[in-house]
Amino acid sequence: MHENGSNETAVIKPLSFTATEKQLETAEVTFKKNTTHPITKRSLVATLLFILIVGVVYWLQKDSPQTHMPLSLMAGEGCMYWTGDHYKQVSCNENHGDTLIVALDTFRLRHLKKINRPDTITQNAIGSIWYIKTNGVIEYFTAGGYYPLDPKRKLNVLTNYIFRKYSAGSK
Repeated sequence: MHENGSNETAVIKPLSFTATEKQLETAEVTFKKNTTHPITKRSLVATLLFILIVGVVYWLQKDSPQTHMPLSLMAGEGCMYWTGDHYKQVSCNENHGDTLIVALDTFRLRHLKKINRPDTITQNAIGSIWYIKTNGVIEYFTAGGYYPLDPKRKLNVLTNYIFRKYSAGSK
């Protein structure tokens, strides 16, 4: 029942569009004429120039030793010393008794560690870890270079022969 009390039902008719095919074609052509491409020559050149500058800066910085280092390494602390199983960065002015202080080498600081559990070394480590024999004892390291306690001695890459001769499983 409606508010006025009648029982009439309302019929809702859909709206009809009476545009002709010609009018639709004209509207489409007008739309195409008025649309512009968002990429202009100027914006394309600016984008390419930006990418080139970022690429050159990255390329120049990628080999910089301080590129991926923590902030403390960028503060000018340019020396390090061997703690017994890794290098620790220090100021070159610090004194650590009779401990040898050497110039900062960021690769060795991050990667050279002594392997304290040689029983964990497997045959898969051949060629990817280093060793030195000192006083009849083999010491293993995670990176090559010079022996931290005697910089005149160079670390050797682990070979199959040394692995078999000194590994924990062959004793």
